Amino acid sequence: MQIAAWNFNVSSCVFTGIKEENLRRDFNIPKETNISIIVGFGYPANKLLGKKRRKPLSEIAFLETYGKPFDASSS
Repeated sequence: MQIAAWNFNVSSCVFTGIKEENLRRDFNIPKETNISIIVGFGYPANKLLGKKRRKPLSEIAFLETYGKPFDASSS
């Protein structure tokens, strides 16, 4: 989601240090739901900088075992 958001000039940030009780109260999250992280999205006050030159998926994702490149064209 974060990579897709970046393509639309939407910034995001992962939060792990949360006040769980406040979050549960404010968003009506039941106690049986485990909150691991929160990802916030929004339009930045300033323009996003940086190039969107990404490595090919085959260089960073593997299929079934580490080292066996994922080939999206064969999926």
